[in-house]
Amino acid sequence: MGKRVGKFRDRAAEAAFFEAYREALTPPEEVHDVPTSFGTTRVYRYGPSEGAPIVLLHGLNSTSAPWKPFLGAFTGAGPVYAVDSLGEAGGSVQTVPFRSAADRARALDEVLAGLGLSGVHVVGASEGGWLGTRLVVHAPDRVATLSLLEPTTVTSRYSPGVMWRGLLAGVTRSERLVRRMLVFTMGRDLLDRPDVRVVLLGVKAYRSRLPLLVPLPSEELRAVRVPVLAVFGARNVVHDAVSAATRLGELVPHAVVEVWPDVGHDLGQFDDTRPITDRVLGFVREHDS
Repeated sequence: MGKRVGKFRDRAAEAAFFEAYREALTPPEEVHDVPTSFGTTRVYRYGPSEGAPIVLLHGLNSTSAPWKPFLGAFTGAGPVYAVDSLGEAGGSVQTVPFRSAADRARALDEVLAGLGLSGVHVVGASEGGWLGTRLVVHAPDRVATLSLLEPTTVTSRYSPGVMWRGLLAGVTRSERLVRRMLVFTMGRDLLDRPDVRVVLLGVKAYRSRLPLLVPLPSEELRAVRVPVLAVFGARNVVHDAVSAATRLGELVPHAVVEVWPDVGHDLGQFDDTRPITDRVLGFVREHDS
């Protein structure tokens, strides 16, 4: 069973990862290590302790570090909880294998229950959008709104270019190939950024054992009733954003689905996070009870 649990390759790789991780991470108000049926999940709280909680779910192998430029705006609206996804590189420690995608949603639901959180406003970026949608399917009553930022594998698969680059990087653990994959995904070289270096080291250092990321079944998406905002970047290379957006709009007709024409997978966040935070916070306020 241990072979099917995500873990670091060796102690040296783990130490290098956490040195970069601590440098990139914004110091939180509180650190929670929440026990679940599948291991302990690391959660950071930022901002005030009272108010409607915003829960941030990061992209694949990204950890909570890249949320740093978003925190000023989000914490102005209430408490913010950034989750290091269980089974990926970061502060969480997996001890029991995930048997299915539903297990990942169950683990996240247990985290929120352990923190005493309900009526949460979930904001998921990239793979975090997939996990957030899985949470809504598993525990719809726990979620007040779902904001998806360039969500991958919710309604469409990864592009072939990302698939084969990711496979090569994951199998070889070659820094050169990991760098090439990240530059291809982001559309430019941002590897000098501390949070991007965390991703690079995480891919090299950590062996994930996650269920395959595949689009959600149509019947599950049709059953979604919570308010949904989904923003896609038309110029991304990670997936077909227009096709993904169209299908999401068809299956979740009440969702607000937008395709931003001049940005890629990062939605321009590396230059200015305000368009994203303003859009998300406007949506959250509209539905905040």
